[in-house]
Amino acid sequence: RTMEVLLSFPEDVDRAAEVVRRHVEPGAEVTVAPAESAVRVRTARGDDELAALLAALVAANLGVVQFREVQTDLEDAFMTVAAGGTGALAGANP
Repeated sequence: RTMEVLLSFPEDVDRAAEVVRRHVEPGAEVTVAPAESAVRVRTARGDDELAALLAALVAANLGVVQFREVQTDLEDAFMTVAAGGTGALAGANP
């Protein structure tokens, strides 16, 4: 799943990315988009762990405007399966 954190200020994205990296699995893909004041992360963490991540972002005094799951389109789902990930299509027969 891909999560997105939107912040009040673009200058906070690097600090927010560090908080995110501390709360997701090693090697998780974390990207920053200063122009959008956003941090995105692909993670397998569950809801409880994501709630802890949100709490850590708020505790770090980062202005979190939104914290949401980004809907995956069909192309992203295919690329995940093709790369050996576990997507909804992983067990499908051709």
